[in-house]
Amino acid sequence: MEDLRFLPPIAKPKKFTPRNWSTVDPLPLSSNQTNCAGTSYDVKRDLESNVVGFFTGLSIEVWDTKDIGRLCRGGCFGQGTLSRSFPACVRGFGFTETQPSVQSKEENLALSFEEAYFLLHELRCLEVQALDESVLDEFQLLEKFTKVKRFFIAHYVAFMYFRAKNWIVKSGIKFGGDFLLYQRGPQFYHASYIVLVQPIQSNGEKFSNSVHYLENYDFQCFNRIAETTAKHLLVLEVHFPKNIDPYNPVQCIGSLDKFAVSEIFPSHHNYLAARTSHQSKS
Repeated sequence: MEDLRFLPPIAKPKKFTPRNWSTVDPLPLSSNQTNCAGTSYDVKRDLESNVVGFFTGLSIEVWDTKDIGRLCRGGCFGQGTLSRSFPACVRGFGFTETQPSVQSKEENLALSFEEAYFLLHELRCLEVQALDESVLDEFQLLEKFTKVKRFFIAHYVAFMYFRAKNWIVKSGIKFGGDFLLYQRGPQFYHASYIVLVQPIQSNGEKFSNSVHYLENYDFQCFNRIAETTAKHLLVLEVHFPKNIDPYNPVQCIGSLDKFAVSEIFPSHHNYLAARTSHQSKS
């Protein structure tokens, strides 16, 4: 098994990165940067108050422009609801905009389930509310996340694993994967890896209702997508520990240290040629 630390890809830099992004922080803990309106962050507020997000059913949306700037510039969390990048208020301030535009006010920041739970469970800097403004605790969120995303636990383990290796982890749905891995952040480089998460039972068998089946043509399609977009394909197997019910999210989240992962870097495989060769031999 090869490790990402010993297989560094050659990341393709973006053509233009604003100068104000060169000072981004790794985590949204504290900051003396300016928000979209050009005013300074309150460092005491950053340390003592939580970002407020709202559960929409598909993501956690952050509406406050100051909180949006705090998450985007501290760890590159989230994605704009009206664009493929960060919201307009974050992309614009410090250069062409000194006041938030109408578009920037309307565009919110959408956090993935993994990002939201990481900010809530690990960093304790996020408060999640329902649309009626009732506060949701982490166990209520865990139940909601697993109902929407069957293998949320496996994806969260993968998210934590890559975050621990200093990768910026984003959704990979655009390329048919689960995650995209960026060096430093999507404002600096194009994605290096397309990640497919494969949950594995404690007995070593794949789950019958798993999302990905990397066999035959499906496997070839993933490889072709990775090649044509100048990325590497990475399959991350998440092994559930013994004596843990994989469908009990509360039990799983309390045993994260018992999970194991393995990295698989597939190379291009010509399925038709292999099948023809096998038939000729037989």
